[in-house]
Amino acid sequence: MSAARTSVALFLVLLLAACQPYEPVGDDDTVDVADDDDAVDDDDSSDDDDVADDDDQADDDDVADDDDQADDDDSSDDDDAADDDDVADDDDSGADDDDSSSPADDDDATPPPPVCDDAVLEAALSTLGSWPIQISCGHSFYTGTAADTFRLGMSFSVPSVPETVGMTWSQSFDGAPLPDLVTGIFEVQAGANLTVNDCNDALDPFNQPVVAQQWDPIAGTATMTVDVVNGEAWPGGPLLFDGSVTVSSVTVELAGSPGTVCELPDTTWTGLSLGWLPG
Repeated sequence: MSAARTSVALFLVLLLAACQPYEPVGDDDTVDVADDDDAVDDDDSSDDDDVADDDDQADDDDVADDDDQADDDDSSDDDDAADDDDVADDDDSGADDDDSSSPADDDDATPPPPVCDDAVLEAALSTLGSWPIQISCGHSFYTGTAADTFRLGMSFSVPSVPETVGMTWSQSFDGAPLPDLVTGIFEVQAGANLTVNDCNDALDPFNQPVVAQQWDPIAGTATMTVDVVNGEAWPGGPLLFDGSVTVSSVTVELAGSPGTVCELPDTTWTGLSLGWLPG
């Protein structure tokens, strides 16, 4: 056979071979490569899945939306990290609630009642803001129980200046610096007929106060505030105004008995007629 015919025959053989359909090797029939599949969408390599869409790596999920890392969730909306709700200083129940052991920092704690070493006075003070006897004049305010057996009295030594709305005078009983600080009188008493001489210049010698106990302030503050200026009582007379009085964090001590104390509940009285003087 000539060289030309030999070349043509070889070309035809190669062309026929190239046109034959391709027979692929099956996935696992003949090849056990470590990174090839033994099941649909799964393989035997350590970095791939043993179950569809899941793997054995420590940083991935064993349950949908959950993983094994310490900083992620083991249950819905909860985790095991230090900043989660299982810690003592964080909430295990509703908002604004915690488990801390300190009552001051724990919203579950009920504020403790005021400390009082005298049970009878403590019972009376529980209704301090609504004691029915309320007397005011000048820059003084007095209040007493219905039986007039307990009395709170306070008077502010106010300098002679025109009163204006918002003006405030303060007494401090523990040295705390306060604006508009003045001296004055503050006393809690137990006894009988305790308010008969308050804002009264017609004294009855046969009906005088009988003081069985005197309690003096050792902590806290008392303030008097001008709320409404009404005008002069008469030309050149005292300026009348409506005011309010507040006691805050006041502790009183029994006279003659150091260490025997009673805390007053924080209280504000409003709508007091002030500025006028008896006489």
